[in-house]
Amino acid sequence: MQLDAAHRTGLRSSLSLAERAIWRLEAFLALAWPPAGPAPPAATRMRALAARFHAEIAALRAACGLTHEARDIRPLLFDEIFRARDALEVSRPEELGGFGALDPATADALRPRIASLLILVHDLESAAGALPASKI
Repeated sequence: MQLDAAHRTGLRSSLSLAERAIWRLEAFLALAWPPAGPAPPAATRMRALAARFHAEIAALRAACGLTHEARDIRPLLFDEIFRARDALEVSRPEELGGFGALDPATADALRPRIASLLILVHDLESAAGALPASKI
């Protein structure tokens, strides 16, 4: 295949993003149905399709003379940490009140628990910032 430098860069990046998305899909499947345990047929089929996806990505890369675009894992981790923080922020009792009146006792019970989770997210962010560079 004939690709100029811009096409090669774009394709390399897109294939790497697609592959990382399938890695996340596989991680979620593994959480729900560990590979060593029983799994519904659809999960088994998804694992097989993911393996085929990785093989086809590798074949396309080889045909185009491309390599995987390895990225530092830290920004990827920060993205997930920020996603968790954002989800917790809208779970605060003050935000939940937007869905209708929240019982004051329930709000009082939720407030410290959500605050504790937000502190843990902050600690995760600090820990991720201390990680050495590692590419995936």
